[in-house]
Amino acid sequence: GYSDYLYSSITLSNRYKFSKKLKASLKLNYHKYDYDNAYAYDTSTTQSKKEADGYKINLGTTYKYTKKLLAGFDLDYRDESATDKRYEYNQIVALATM
Repeated sequence: GYSDYLYSSITLSNRYKFSKKLKASLKLNYHKYDYDNAYAYDTSTTQSKKEADGYKINLGTTYKYTKKLLAGFDLDYRDESATDKRYEYNQIVALATM
């Protein structure tokens, strides 16, 4: 159908424990979309089918001050590429919590 697509993804994830109080995690993801049947991206209308790919990187840390007080910091980066330039973007999100 029109909205059918093939999605492929691979993710690598690891957690680090530097001490009893300080922990971190790192996630790397690569993904690819292949839209064979989308009419707007059909080869007869645009001479190329829509494809999109990108990657995500997440770095997260937590520090345990006391039994009930925890601080965290997360950093997310996302980069998306596509044959249709309307869907390309880069995004950075930082989050600090207490």
